[in-house]
Amino acid sequence: MAETRTFTFYRRVTGSDIRSGPCTNQVELSEDRRGLFLRLASTARFSILLNRSGVTGLIDAVADTAGPAPSDVTGTHDLHGVMRMRVTRPADGRAVTLTLAPGDDEISVVFTSHQREELLGHLRGGLDLLRGP
Repeated sequence: MAETRTFTFYRRVTGSDIRSGPCTNQVELSEDRRGLFLRLASTARFSILLNRSGVTGLIDAVADTAGPAPSDVTGTHDLHGVMRMRVTRPADGRAVTLTLAPGDDEISVVFTSHQREELLGHLRGGLDLLRGP
């Protein structure tokens, strides 16, 4: 039987895939409320499940506007297991790029400063709903 999804917490934010242009991305609370999915380009292929520390790490990395130093956030992919998502910023610190590379494929989504703030709001809202450590 297929898993039932209640969409207790489901948010969308636009960004721009560096190869194909504008895309919608999803932030979704897992059914057990122990993790938050980030689905780049709204696809399962480019999704990562983050636990509380992963969400906190992603919030910290996305919120940091100090400069171009990259950060890695660890999460889980349904097919590829544990993986890292790279967070990079240009020198001006306003935009942010999230890169995920499951298997032989890769996606990089750029969020403008306005989209970055929207993403941060969704991540913080999801973090508030997580259960457990």
